Parts: sequence; structure tokens; C-alpha cells
Amino acid sequence: MEVIVGTYNHVLFGFKFVLNEESDHWTFEPLFTDQGHAGYIKTVATGGRYLASGGSDETIRLFDMKKHVELGTLMQQSGSVTSINFFGSQHMLSASEDGTICIWKCKSWECEKVLKGHRGPVLSISIHPTGRLALSVSKDKSINYAPSDLYKFNWKVVSGSISEKTAEDSMNF
Repeated sequence: MEVIVGTYNHVLFGFKFVLNEESDHWTFEPLFTDQGHAGYIKTVATGGRYLASGGSDETIRLFDMKKHVELGTLMQQSGSVTSINFFGSQHMLSASEDGTICIWKCKSWECEKVLKGHRGPVLSISIHPTGRLALSVSKDKSINYAPSDLYKFNWKVVSGSISEKTAEDSMNF
């Protein structure tokens, strides 16, 4: 089992946890460290062979975990990258403090669509495992949901609001 940790000190750590069958005790081995972000790391996500990290430097760094190589850096959004979520190994969504959500095609790493709908920073995004519904929550106290077909990019954004005085920071299916 591999665990990835992003830190406030701009460092991304990868660990491999191993269960010793005889002692029923877990140990961990360091796999890698990366200091490529210029700001603190706010989010990490994996999808298939890919690892993505996003942070306050407004970039997404990409890695191939099978080959253990860096693939590059994405710079589409103009605010801190706050949340990343993969749908399988074909698509990735990234949310930003600029209020946008980008839908990325993993094969080419092109932003195929930019979703706008929040008036404030997007704090978190989540995709249902079927890929037919995506949710986003914003600092503007709104929740957007998009009934979707990720393969056709037919999204209809519908908004609701959070009645609490403070916005939710994250969510997950």
C-alpha cells in the first residue's frame, strides 16, 4: 500500500506501507520526496497510474507512479489549486480559488472544459464513482452539482446554498 503526503513546507512524500504477516505489524519505507512546488501543497490525488498534487503556487504537478517519473506541470488555473479528483484513469478534475473547475483528459493533459458557476473560491470537488454526478462546494457557501457524462462533457450546473454561517471545506462520495 502506498501513501502520499503533501506538506505545508512544499514537499511531497511517498511511502510504502508493508504488513509483516508473522508479527501482524506494519512498517513503512520511503519511496520518494519531491520539492517541486513553490508553495504549500493543498491537495493530492491518485487515479490509475497517475499522481497529481496541487498547491498555493497555482500549479498541478503530475507523476507516473508505475514508472516513478515526473510527467510535468499544469498551469491552467489562476488561483491556488484546492482540490483534485480523478475519474478512473481517463479524466481528472481540478478546483481552484479562482472559482473554476477544469476537466483534464489524462492522455494529453489538456484542459478540455472549464466549469464556472461559483462566485467564490472552489474548496472541494467530488465525482461519484459512476461518473454521472459531480459536486463542488465553494467559500461563497454554495454547492454546485452537475449531472454529467464525463465522456461527452454535457454538464448542467445547478446551484444550492449551505445554510450554515461557514462554508464546508471538503466532501466526498
